[in-house]
Amino acid sequence: MDVKRLIQERPHLESPISFYLKVREYLQRCVKEEESIQKEGNPFSFVVGVFCSVFDIPEGTFSFLSEEVSEKGIDPITSPSSLLRIPIYHENLKEDDKNRLLFLLSKPFFMLLKKDKEGLSFMENGRCPVCGEVPSVGRITAENRKKLICTFCETEGDFYRIGCPYCMNRESPSIDILLDEEEIRVELCGRCKSYIKSMREEHLKKYDDPHLIDIISLPLDIVTQKRGYKRRSPNIIGIAEIK
Repeated sequence: MDVKRLIQERPHLESPISFYLKVREYLQRCVKEEESIQKEGNPFSFVVGVFCSVFDIPEGTFSFLSEEVSEKGIDPITSPSSLLRIPIYHENLKEDDKNRLLFLLSKPFFMLLKKDKEGLSFMENGRCPVCGEVPSVGRITAENRKKLICTFCETEGDFYRIGCPYCMNRESPSIDILLDEEEIRVELCGRCKSYIKSMREEHLKKYDDPHLIDIISLPLDIVTQKRGYKRRSPNIIGIAEIK
């Protein structure tokens, strides 16, 4: 996908698409450094260093986070979800910024979790079978089956064709559909007021990455959230609630 052309076509999304490219660069570098991260005595500080390098942030900016992880004895490799709940008290960080930062810094560790590629399913409780977090994105296969995609560890697995992964509602009359101009859609659960976003194979062939599709369909999130529905997990750039 020619992302520069995509930005020209959607200038109102230049900022989130550009940030998406940076996040992908950061994640790719972390994946290349997987062996170093696994062997590193302080893996969190190593990942923070990669993050600062990619985003051109001065070294030492997040030293307070590295100290917090060390003091609490958190092992991000075996328990990346622990990073999401680190208490941060910093006068320059709002709550949303804190959550976004922790998501981005924890994501490489989620992606390092071991996963089998066959037979994975979200059907038991709607949560990712690898990392236990909740998804907000799915895809409809050519065979008209639904696969949910975890934004945290990027695991993909089966789910009910019609159903809400948050309250496990499977009653089709209480699940509504909202489409954008490309027929990327959100599935709205009337029972718990949550939603997930889904796309079809033709969208994936055009844009390659389901997480990029999630970003270019941000206007859907805006419309859906204005109607009172909640996104339960962030997109790849760390945004869940749009204000």
